[in-house]
Amino acid sequence: MEFLDNDNDKGIYWVVFFVILLIMAIVGYKFVFSYHKPKDENKTDEELAEGFKFDDYKGTWVLYGDEDKVVQELRINIVDGSTLTFDYSIEEIVSFESKTAELEDNVATFDIEDSDSEMNISGRLIFRNDKIFLVITSANSSDISLGTIEFSEKMDNEV
Repeated sequence: MEFLDNDNDKGIYWVVFFVILLIMAIVGYKFVFSYHKPKDENKTDEELAEGFKFDDYKGTWVLYGDEDKVVQELRINIVDGSTLTFDYSIEEIVSFESKTAELEDNVATFDIEDSDSEMNISGRLIFRNDKIFLVITSANSSDISLGTIEFSEKMDNEV
C-alpha cells in the first residue's frame, strides 16, 4: 500500500475496515432474523379474529377422569356482544351456573363470587383451535387448583 506512508495511516485504515465490517454484520443479522423467521404453524390472533365463531364453542365441554367419568364440565350458554354466560362444575366440589364473563377477542375474563357456596374464583376462558382453555388465576378454596385446564372434548349431543 503505497498511499499509506506511515503506521498511523495503516492503523486508521484497519479501524475503518473493522467498523464497516461490524456494521455489515449487524445489518446482516437483523435482516436474517427479522425477515426470514420460520412461519409459526399456530394461528395468529389476527387470523383467529377473522374466522372466529363463538357459535362453534357453545355447548357442553367435558373433562374425563378415571373410568371415563366426567369430572369437570364447562357449558358455554350465551354469547351476546362483549359478554358470555357459562356454567362450570367440578364433580363433588362446586357448581357455578349462569356466570358472566367479559369478552375481548377470543378471551373471556371472569370473577365469580358465589354466595351459596362461599367460593370465589377468578380467571379467563381462552377459545383457540377448537379447544377451550380455562385458566384459574385465583380461588379461595384449596379444592380448586390454580392453573390451566384444557377442554378439548365437546359432548356429542350438543349443537
